[in-house]
Amino acid sequence: MRLKEKSYKFFMSIPHLAFLWDMRRHQRYEPRDGLDIEIKSKDTKIYALLLDLCIGGMRIISTDKRIEDAKTISLSVDDFCVEFPCEKIRRIGYYYGIKFGSMDKRKFTNLEYFIEHFTKEPLNSGLTEIFK
Repeated sequence: MRLKEKSYKFFMSIPHLAFLWDMRRHQRYEPRDGLDIEIKSKDTKIYALLLDLCIGGMRIISTDKRIEDAKTISLSVDDFCVEFPCEKIRRIGYYYGIKFGSMDKRKFTNLEYFIEHFTKEPLNSGLTEIFK
């Protein structure tokens, strides 16, 4: 493991440092208006507000604690819908950080399409330049 990757893991292991410095491995994108997010948890649909999205995961707000049991996430706009596996979900108050699980090429392509067509400009550059 390279030194930069070790430093990143160290900073991310300290609570709230990621929020203070706004560090992420991938660029995040803010959703456009009118975006409907649906979370599936054991055949139950839970609605939430999408704050931002990146290739690795997303942040949402919801008052429904059943999100913590979610195995898949569905993002839908108009007639376009795509599902992603959930690997890890973190909760701070009503804010949830969701890390996507491993995806096949088709799901990854759908995520890229979703980001390209249904989000605004990136919020930050992330750590993509450091890891090149």
